[in-house]
Amino acid sequence: MHRLEKIMGQKITGARTRAGLTTKALADALQIAETQLVAYESGREIVPPCYVVEISSILDVSPSSLFPAEDEIFGDPFSHSPISPGPTIH
Repeated sequence: MHRLEKIMGQKITGARTRAGLTTKALADALQIAETQLVAYESGREIVPPCYVVEISSILDVSPSSLFPAEDEIFGDPFSHSPISPGPTIH
C-alpha cells in the first residue's frame, strides 16, 4: 500500500461518511462489490479514474477533493530545513 492510495481512501471514507452513506450503499451505487470499495477505502487498491469521477458525483464533492494535497504525500516542505539557522546574536 502506498501513501497516495491510503490518503485517497481516507478522503473517500470521510466524504462517504459525511454524505451519510454506508460502504454497501456507495458500492451499490457504483455497481461494484462492497469488498472492492473497502479495498479502495483502505488503500489496498488504486481507485480507477472513472470511479473517482463517479464517486465524487454520488457524494457531491469535487473529484480533486478526493486526491491528496502535495504536502499530504511529501510532508510540509517548511517543517524542517536542511540549513541550520546558526547562532543567535544578542
